[in-house]
Amino acid sequence: MPSPADAFATNGLVELLALDDQGTLLALERSFSTGAGNDIRLFLARPDPAGPDGSGRVPLRKELVLDFDEIGVALDNVEGMAFGPDLPDGRRTLVFVSDDNFAETQITQFLAFAVNGGGAAGLV
Repeated sequence: MPSPADAFATNGLVELLALDDQGTLLALERSFSTGAGNDIRLFLARPDPAGPDGSGRVPLRKELVLDFDEIGVALDNVEGMAFGPDLPDGRRTLVFVSDDNFAETQITQFLAFAVNGGGAAGLV
């Protein structure tokens, strides 16, 4: 909730990353509220195994992979992600980026994580 209650607030999907050819995606969501700051969450989104709904569309089901509040780093405007290079032990890196919007009160950040295993299995 913003503080004061009528202050600026926004929430939404800022990035998708395909994990396989079965429609499995990583979804990066970010919200910002004046007085509260950023909340950033990473979700794994998969097509519903039940298949198409009444409209013929296949809904996605998502599950939380990471709430960035849990890593103990003050985060800014995180809005991008990509796989980086493989590590010597075979794991992949997953890199997140924030930008400073050319504002003195914001920062540019890069966060890199090691992903166990390949594809979606290494994220859950």
